[in-house]
Amino acid sequence: MILVDTEPLVVVLDADDHHHLEWTNLLEQVSGPLVVPITVIVEVCQIAERVRGPVAEAAFLRSITAGELVVEQLSSADLVRAAELVDVYADLGLGLVDASVVAIAERLTRSPGLPCRPSPTRRHLRTHPLTLGPGVGRWRDAKL
Repeated sequence: MILVDTEPLVVVLDADDHHHLEWTNLLEQVSGPLVVPITVIVEVCQIAERVRGPVAEAAFLRSITAGELVVEQLSSADLVRAAELVDVYADLGLGLVDASVVAIAERLTRSPGLPCRPSPTRRHLRTHPLTLGPGVGRWRDAKL
């Protein structure tokens, strides 16, 4: 099982992105299910529609209904943990989508993803032992 965040899905939808082939190949090689939090689905749809148009958004939605992606709902406990993470990392702008990915990852793996104590810099989040793929973090700073 691989828990997938927003960026790889957006990049796969955008054939013009310079990480498109890397992410497409990487995700196609995964032997287990690609699990996507419901919050990520909403964010991908918003970005896909804004950047690539409704055809890209519809293609993404069809990938879900075709079984290429498995939707993971948020539990009440996930929302409690997400709220805690948003509070703790308020200075970093950690919002619901990112916090929900961490909360779901913690639940599915039964291990903490981020410490409960605040970190003074973004460096901690970048160096925390989470497995990331090509170009991660790049699109958030881009002008869409």
